[in-house]
Amino acid sequence: MQNQTRQKAITAIKHQLSPHFSPAEIQAMNFWFIDALEHSPESNWENLIRSWLDALLRYTPIQYIFNRAFFGKLELFVNEHTLIPRPETEELCELILNHPRNSDSSEHQLLDIGTGSGCIPIWLKYNRCFWDITAIDISEEALKVAKQNAAHHQLDIAFKQENFLAINSIEDKYSIIISNPPYIPKKELSRLNKNVIDFEPHLALFVEDNDPLIFYKKIANLFETKKRLRQIWLEIDPETAEENCALFNKIGVAQIIIDYSGNPRFILCERTD
Repeated sequence: MQNQTRQKAITAIKHQLSPHFSPAEIQAMNFWFIDALEHSPESNWENLIRSWLDALLRYTPIQYIFNRAFFGKLELFVNEHTLIPRPETEELCELILNHPRNSDSSEHQLLDIGTGSGCIPIWLKYNRCFWDITAIDISEEALKVAKQNAAHHQLDIAFKQENFLAINSIEDKYSIIISNPPYIPKKELSRLNKNVIDFEPHLALFVEDNDPLIFYKKIANLFETKKRLRQIWLEIDPETAEENCALFNKIGVAQIIIDYSGNPRFILCERTD
């Protein structure tokens, strides 16, 4: 009986969402609805469904409604202080793990700049437990989320609150630098979807129009002379791919990597000196 009642509830949700979302979007939401209803008493279903619909019709991302997101096969806690992990960032992690120098027997010290939910260091540490990983972010609230996620998966990662743009020097101990920094010019704000503009943290998304490469320039300048550095992995704005590649070619051999959607999405800069 409960299965039938739950299916009726799911059908009712679909009906109310159909004028606002595509069938594919609604289908993708089904997992969240079914799972939440299964773990809640039936007496509370009506209130839950009403709250979900109210939030979704305000274009709240479903990950924020349920405070859950998935990265690889790991479930992460997310909230309004962290970006929702993207498939492209997951792809970046797979590129790192599959690089010939980053095999199961390799030893590295990594720095993740702008960690947010901690998705990058957590997935890398999960797959390479012997790597020594440090992750920084300017947001104290984001770091609380990242620490919670690492603790949930019993992973030892050093998280530090740092304003990266204000750092003047850094230890010469890291062999791999990773970053998916803010890179969207503020002038582009109006072109983004409402669910991004209204709910995801602008601090993690936007840079000033007059210097959209500010984080990449800082990374290049700060690590140019670091002798132990071997790889820099960056997620980038496809619009600035060539400019970014030229920037990092000054400190190593840089290449643009195309993502699964056919966009120039990543930079790998390698050093062999």
